[in-house]
Amino acid sequence: MLKFTLTVEQQEFATEKHNLIYAFLRDKHLGVTEFYDVVAPGFMQAVYEYLTKPKLSRYQFSTIAYRCMRNAVADHYTFQNRKKRKGYTVSLNACVSTDGGAPVALYEILPSVDTVVDDLEEMLLLHKIAQRVSNRQMRVILMKADGFGVRDIAREQKMSVNGVKDLLESAKETVYSVLRGGISDD
Repeated sequence: MLKFTLTVEQQEFATEKHNLIYAFLRDKHLGVTEFYDVVAPGFMQAVYEYLTKPKLSRYQFSTIAYRCMRNAVADHYTFQNRKKRKGYTVSLNACVSTDGGAPVALYEILPSVDTVVDDLEEMLLLHKIAQRVSNRQMRVILMKADGFGVRDIAREQKMSVNGVKDLLESAKETVYSVLRGGISDD
């Protein structure tokens, strides 16, 4: 989106030089249908800069226009290559082969997300862990589970970093034992 409005004079200049957009696309081997809308704002930026910044008059307009359009294409590719735009899409109807069995649709294999049940299971597991460790260990375990680092936990609990590490280490086997056993009664 342009952050400026072209004057009538600038609009006439842009109309005169409009063919540079097509020349740029041809020179860079870019399809008109795909890239016209990508480079046109760069071209308009070049028109605006060229006619509002007197020091640019020492250059040919095509030099400024090509620079701005090249930057617009680079920005476009940067935007398109962001991680969140590169994710894979898989249909839940896609079939996968299981061990020696017939292909099965993904929606039949993948568990549904039920946050209420997940939250309840987590609460029950934490309750079971709390029954087997000291109050101090439980506070440290909860902080670690909430994403606190060892230094943050030490500062908050008024302990040494090594003290926090020792508490976590001493509780580790108990936590693993509870997690392996799940929420069923002993």
